[in-house]
Amino acid sequence: MASEEQPLLTRSSQRTHSTTRRLILQYTVALLFVFGVGVAAWLVEETTELEFRDPSSQTEPPPRGVQALGWASAILYVRLDSHTSFA
Repeated sequence: MASEEQPLLTRSSQRTHSTTRRLILQYTVALLFVFGVGVAAWLVEETTELEFRDPSSQTEPPPRGVQALGWASAILYVRLDSHTSFA
């Protein structure tokens, strides 16, 4: 039975709250980054004058800016994911 002198929150419960808040922040930042990269890629695609009608008959690769944003997004996703711990 708990006495009135015992704290309601222990150090471990405070740590769990801090870890949860950190995870929410990490995933929010990652999601905003993905949306930002998507918008940036769309803007790059809209400003280029290349016209792709049929993706299967496409002879030229996509613009390098779009490729760079895609690779940056993938690399940062893997990097952020590898630092996330669920302990």
